[in-house]
Amino acid sequence: MTEGEITELLRSQGVSREFRTVRKNTITIAQELPEEKYSFRPAPNTRTAGELLVHISLAHNFQYQVHGQEHRASLEGFDFPSLMQRLG
Repeated sequence: MTEGEITELLRSQGVSREFRTVRKNTITIAQELPEEKYSFRPAPNTRTAGELLVHISLAHNFQYQVHGQEHRASLEGFDFPSLMQRLG
């Protein structure tokens, strides 16, 4: 392996590890947050705790649509409203 390939491998492993940590922490928060707090909105025009967790849980759909389905190199012309409507 070249030095660049090793660096990229270590970087991707680091990102994967950090992603798993964030995922674990998000699940812990969702499980520990009392149900009555899911409707808490910290400020006007912001998501509630429950809405934020739904947003996070659906984020992979966006990534899949952009990269897995459409194989886009940019988001120019991407139909965000259509995707959001499908995700409901």
